[in-house]
Amino acid sequence: SSWRVSLWASPAEAAVRLAAPTASEGADLYVRSMGVRDLPHVEDDPFLTPAVADRALLTWPAFAASLWGGGRMEYEIQRRTILQRGRPYPDDPDRAPDNDTTPWEVAGVVIGDIDDPSGKGLDPKASEYEAESLNFVCEDLMLSTEYQFRVRARLLFHPDSGCPEEWSEFVESAWHMTSTAAPVPSPPAEAVVPDPPPESLLADGSVLVTFGQLPIREEERPSEAPPPPEPYQLQFRGADEAGDAPWHVVTSTPLDSDRHLVSDERLLQYAATGIRFRLWRCPWTCKETGVQTAQDDTRVRHFTAMESESSRPLMVVCPRFKKDPTAAVMFRALQPSVKALDPREVSETEVDSTSLVLHLEWTVDALKSAALAPICLHQIRYRLVSGLSSEEANSQDPEGIHEWRTFKIFERVTSLDDPTVVYELPIAGPHFLMGADYEVSVRIGSRSRWGQWSPPVHFSLAIPPPELPSPAGFSAEKVMLEDGAVFFRIKWNAFRPHHLSAKLEYRVRMMRVTRYKYDYRISDEMAARSRESLAAQGRWHVIGSLSRSVPRKPGVRCSPEEAPPEMDALELLYDIAADPECGYRFAVDAKHEHCDQLTPPETGEAWSSALESEELVTDPPKKNWFVPSQVSLEVSPLDPSRDELRSAFPVVFSEGTCEECGLGDPESAMLLIYAPWRAAAEASRWPHRIEYAPYIPAANPLRLPVPGDVDESSLEWYLPSTVEYPSEDAIEAAGEAPQGERAGLALVRGFDDNLWVEAMRRLGVHLEQTQALGQFVRLRVVREGGPEGLQLFSSPSRPMLLRIPPVEAAPSVAIWAVAGRFCAALWWPWVAARAAETDKNLDTGTQVHQIRMRRPLYEQDAGWVLGPVRR
Repeated sequence: SSWRVSLWASPAEAAVRLAAPTASEGADLYVRSMGVRDLPHVEDDPFLTPAVADRALLTWPAFAASLWGGGRMEYEIQRRTILQRGRPYPDDPDRAPDNDTTPWEVAGVVIGDIDDPSGKGLDPKASEYEAESLNFVCEDLMLSTEYQFRVRARLLFHPDSGCPEEWSEFVESAWHMTSTAAPVPSPPAEAVVPDPPPESLLADGSVLVTFGQLPIREEERPSEAPPPPEPYQLQFRGADEAGDAPWHVVTSTPLDSDRHLVSDERLLQYAATGIRFRLWRCPWTCKETGVQTAQDDTRVRHFTAMESESSRPLMVVCPRFKKDPTAAVMFRALQPSVKALDPREVSETEVDSTSLVLHLEWTVDALKSAALAPICLHQIRYRLVSGLSSEEANSQDPEGIHEWRTFKIFERVTSLDDPTVVYELPIAGPHFLMGADYEVSVRIGSRSRWGQWSPPVHFSLAIPPPELPSPAGFSAEKVMLEDGAVFFRIKWNAFRPHHLSAKLEYRVRMMRVTRYKYDYRISDEMAARSRESLAAQGRWHVIGSLSRSVPRKPGVRCSPEEAPPEMDALELLYDIAADPECGYRFAVDAKHEHCDQLTPPETGEAWSSALESEELVTDPPKKNWFVPSQVSLEVSPLDPSRDELRSAFPVVFSEGTCEECGLGDPESAMLLIYAPWRAAAEASRWPHRIEYAPYIPAANPLRLPVPGDVDESSLEWYLPSTVEYPSEDAIEAAGEAPQGERAGLALVRGFDDNLWVEAMRRLGVHLEQTQALGQFVRLRVVREGGPEGLQLFSSPSRPMLLRIPPVEAAPSVAIWAVAGRFCAALWWPWVAARAAETDKNLDTGTQVHQIRMRRPLYEQDAGWVLGPVRR
């Protein structure tokens, strides 16, 4: 009523269903690219503007409704992109690989009027030619992306009807690839600075960068275009600044085709932390201020090649030293290989086996930011500054020995915790030569750039000769050996070495001068002959050398003020037997081993002053004065019936001794000689022997020792098989004692008769006639007691007769009477007398004759009567 209202009745449902529109049989959705959308062109920009997005034109035939009465038709366009083609399914191996795509999304809607005659939803704005199809332009397609589109239609009654059956089936297009997008430019990277670096890159506030391949739409870079990074703008900000900090525009200068120099004073404020670079494609956003803020970045629609990523932190100052390098020369214990050493790991005890090293130490001004490339490369250079004249330098090294020379680069990473570098170089050729002065310099760098060379540091390897010891402790003395040889022992204290020396080389020299007792009596002729040899006596001759290591303490800086190390005294035994009657002087000097490698080897290194001894004169030479002398024998008168021989006065032999020695055998080849070396005090200390040589009589009118003027040294001497030394007997008369000492005698027997036969055949003499002359021999006495086993030979004796040849023919006798007395005159031939007529060296004065007789017809004859012995 007008006063009250009832409740609503229960709702009644009514379904109004109309058939959805349908596409014509075989209908397709066509996609055609409409070109990219560019940024606005900037005046004076020679490059094509960047592409922001792609566009596509979609065309499809009109859908038709089965029941219509006017009205409109709605077309819905959807799109999707492909993420990965042929994506496998690891969780379901049996499932075939499929494309991985994004979900479908609505790209746009087209509203068409339903044509009354045909029932198709047509575009009222389409031309007559395009009346049966509809078009849709899809904007903002991503570049370098593969799209697929589809379209469906419905009768437009109410936009929120929500009935799924009202939509037609989809008509899908093929996959469509949009235009290729420009790649994102690579961030600026630090380039490797050329070596040697240009002056501009040795200044702070500079950095060398490379931009890589910049993305542009042209196939080739325009010839009139400015150098890279155009068309991009180079911007920088602090490496540790926040992400919304502004970027600052900076310019670059090409160093070569790929590297560009950035030098700006504004970079110095980031010396400790470094900077980051980026490339920006839209320079008009900060053209007025030169500063690009975060708000400026949003003023440009984003596209793929708009900006690069920020670079890694870059260092804008050259690597610098916090403490300049220092150089010190020191010793190190010998190592298997020379490398950088930690002084804390080296023993400080003195050792003999050391090597000289150059100890370098420097401290790096380490970067505070760990993000910056560390200072890790180090290089050392050196040059010779003294020690050679320019002529010598050019002759030894035509390339210029005074130019800087570099060692190989080595790597050592430094940091704030460990900024100090210690490096040691062996002091050895060809880099460092003893005797010269050098300068050394160091530079440091990262893997991209080098700093400046440090100021040169001077060090000297010049070593003067050693100094004489104080006290010298020098002495030279004779050493007498058992065989009479004389050696010399030289002693001295160690010389004082230079503080850079590791080894001393000592040289011992000797001067020998003859000091003969009667040298003033030498004739003028002999003095002229000996002039050259006597002049040579005034020269020094090296007789020995000693090398001694100098004890050094490793790891201690070598300084001239350091005390010399303690070294033992030295001694040299000159063990070559000295010549007799000579004066010897000795001198000792020293030098440092390898102390002057600049001096040519033929010139030699400098020796120190020498220590000299006083002259030591040796004794005269020993002589063998004993010439063999034969003992005379005569017939014993004690028993005329026996043909016994006995020693003649003053030698005393008893009959028993004579019989034991066989002195009475006329056929025995023997010689009884005096042996005074057995009794003399000095000679009896040494062994002696007797030697013999056959003597063959021959023509010798000049009484030469050997016929034919044969050199004595060419003769061969032999040893007898038996040499006995009988003792002299004393004749003791009643009440008388022997007086004086007994004489030393030698009984020589055992001669080889074949030696005479061979000698006669060799000389070509008549064998039988020579044998008839008798067997002659010469003797000599050899003392085996000279220095170094020297044998002292006596002068050979004159020829001695071993056997007395028998009288071959009976004597001839003639009787005559003188003054009433009958006398018998006897004569007989004697071959020895004939031999003495040709060989004047034979002494027949010692030969005697004796005659005996008897009366065989007289019955009372007493036997043979001996006549006197006559010469």
